[in-house]
Amino acid sequence: MDIFGVGILEIAFILIIGLIVLGPDGMVKFARSAGTTIRKIIKSPFWSSLMKTEKEIRKIPTQLIREAGIEEDLAEIRRTQAQLRNPGIHPEGLYPSAYPPDWKKQEEDHSAENINQQSLPPETDPSNSDK
Repeated sequence: MDIFGVGILEIAFILIIGLIVLGPDGMVKFARSAGTTIRKIIKSPFWSSLMKTEKEIRKIPTQLIREAGIEEDLAEIRRTQAQLRNPGIHPEGLYPSAYPPDWKKQEEDHSAENINQQSLPPETDPSNSDK
């Protein structure tokens, strides 16, 4: 488990060094002053404006996509990616609104035609009637 890229053993090592250098009373004073400083920073107007700016920056890509009107293109790209990743799975469950309501019937009609053509012996095939 990592906290800010620092492992458990590293945190324990830092605490042991801090205890040796500062002592038990110094550790308590340091922790109290660090907590007070962090609380002051978080409650400051600078921090709130920083967080507000961060939220606005995170919203920019979505806002640009909406304003440009490319949501449909992006949805089509995602559908294509899903089809390429899972060629055996029909993307009906992924993006059902992209297909016309009668696509299932069209697929059934095509598959029925293919079955009928495959099941006919060559001598009874209507296309071979001129022989």
